[in-house]
Amino acid sequence: MESVLLFPLLFISLIGLLFLALITYQKAEMFANVSTVAVQTAYAWGDSESDLATGQRKKAGSDGLYWKANQGLRVWFQSVAAGSSATAVRTGDVVGIAENVPELTSKKLMRAAEMMPQYDRLEASYEPGWFGGKIRAATAHPFSSPTFLDGLLADQVTSTADAWTIDPIEWIRGTQLLRSYLTELNLRGISSSEAERAIREYYELSPQHHFRYHRQAAPYLLQLVNGIEAEMVLQSGGKRLIDALDPSGVAHQAYVTFTTANLREQMAKDIELLEEGRVRGVVWHFFKREGSIGRTGPPEHFVQELQRNGIVVVLHE
Repeated sequence: MESVLLFPLLFISLIGLLFLALITYQKAEMFANVSTVAVQTAYAWGDSESDLATGQRKKAGSDGLYWKANQGLRVWFQSVAAGSSATAVRTGDVVGIAENVPELTSKKLMRAAEMMPQYDRLEASYEPGWFGGKIRAATAHPFSSPTFLDGLLADQVTSTADAWTIDPIEWIRGTQLLRSYLTELNLRGISSSEAERAIREYYELSPQHHFRYHRQAAPYLLQLVNGIEAEMVLQSGGKRLIDALDPSGVAHQAYVTFTTANLREQMAKDIELLEEGRVRGVVWHFFKREGSIGRTGPPEHFVQELQRNGIVVVLHE
């Protein structure tokens, strides 16, 4: 009689232990896989064109020197404001991500979510921090067990792994930027709400590089550098109209249509302002004229002449 009662209990216990071992093995395997996703994504986070598995570059190109300042800071700001991280989710063969995630961050998260196709669902998220960004990979997979084990074992196996993106060079650059700008903000007495509004205005500024007339490009440049229009009387005679004088004292000029003779005349005026110390720098912005298909800006030899005289040239293609 005792064996009749004991045997079913032993059998059920044995089956339960087998399925427990199976679910433990599956969870360990999933953790190893999502750890691979997180680590490889973090390792290649600084270059969206590098291969996730090997780190080798697939093609020429670059994310740009200050992509973290332009897009990483935006993700950080959105994360702090919304209390959430940027996340890409793959369900089956479909990958989705929020529309407000910057392009490069979205690209990197989406290709991470496409890894490990053996799982029906995979999440890849990026949460920026002060000392680096945290990459999190998470997945869930259905698990079937006998009906008599319902409630004892989970109906799906989940696993999550984290990895940190650390770039010493970018950290040094970011620290220098913070030291410079935080000191400047403190000196100006800017409140946190004013700083938040300025950041939002900067990211809401739609990039536009094609104009038909100078009168269209100048207001855009004025907003881009947060400057003011200025007029300076020259010691040699005449005046210099500055399209945008930024808060640091750098003069920005917008050009859409021009002649070499006119550029040389303007260059002489800006050289005089630089030599007299009336501006801290001069930047010429050349915008592509709407409808044109040729080169943007003056000939290369003239660009080099401007640079030799201390004038920075920016070509807005």
